[in-house]
Amino acid sequence: RVHGDSSFAFAMLARALLASIHAARGFARTSAAPMRRASGQAADPRAAANTLSNASIFEQGLIITPLGSLPMPLLYLSGRALVVSNVAATPGADATQIDALQKLWESHRSRGVVVLGLATEEHASVARDNAAWRTWLLERKVTFPVLELARCSSGANQHAIFRWIERLGSAESLPTEAFCKYVFSRKGRLTARHRAEALATDRAVVDSLESALKL
Repeated sequence: RVHGDSSFAFAMLARALLASIHAARGFARTSAAPMRRASGQAADPRAAANTLSNASIFEQGLIITPLGSLPMPLLYLSGRALVVSNVAATPGADATQIDALQKLWESHRSRGVVVLGLATEEHASVARDNAAWRTWLLERKVTFPVLELARCSSGANQHAIFRWIERLGSAESLPTEAFCKYVFSRKGRLTARHRAEALATDRAVVDSLESALKL
């Protein structure tokens, strides 16, 4: 049952994964090789930062868990561009933001884009895996994958994707409000960040996604 209480978003993610697994077979691993320090020479911190910025999120061993579904490796999505947004886990949350993410998913998924909604505890008014919120998402006809509730800020229960984003930059890189957006290229590199006031369908977001699809 696709739109049951426990797996309403899983079917769409599964379809994306099937295509992604096929694409991943020919996808060369792109993470930079470990830096080697020459004898008697200190490592250049700028080189280390550049190496990290060029690393792929798909190669960090991250696991994602859609609402009510089984965990799966993010690696399965390699070769596809990602738009990650920390969504407010609140029935009646900003419907304009949710609808814009859905529209972006519908217009770009056939071109190799996956929209991921990360339900964040900081912007939640519900308990973990709350049925009322899942029902509200169904009523909004949300089909893009929404992941189980976790934190976006540092500390216990921080989502692995936000932990990676923080590692790429700093705590200032993390969202301070719901519906911030992060764009990753097909190779898993973070290429753009957008504040919450930008809808997923705004030209700036779409343009950054179009650029990410070419990388």
